[in-house]
Amino acid sequence: MLFIAILDGLQREYKIWENEKLIYQILMPSLDEEIAYRGVLIGLFSTILNKKKTIFLSKINPVILVTSILFGLIHSLKIEINLDFYFNSYVFVKTFFYGFIWGWIAIKTKSLLLPILFHSVSNVLPFLVTYLK
Repeated sequence: MLFIAILDGLQREYKIWENEKLIYQILMPSLDEEIAYRGVLIGLFSTILNKKKTIFLSKINPVILVTSILFGLIHSLKIEINLDFYFNSYVFVKTFFYGFIWGWIAIKTKSLLLPILFHSVSNVLPFLVTYLK
């Protein structure tokens, strides 16, 4: 996860230091997204989907898979001002991977604390790497 966050930071370009953006990245996405995806959606889908299915010769929790796909889609689909849609496959794969790991951690620990912490780190690290390069 740290490797992906550092690579993401190396690809970004910010011109000026923005304290508001840093504070926002530390607090908001990790809190609201983790509560929504790993808290509410995992809870809802757990009542609907079976616990484990055999997918690709290993047991994968379908709840984590579905919420990770939704997490990746919501981050990778963009709408422009003229209502043109576009899909960023790099962002989808990156956020799907993050969502899968954070979902697995949330289910294993039965807590949102670690996913919130890791989400904050993965949002802030690219921001800091951008300014250090």
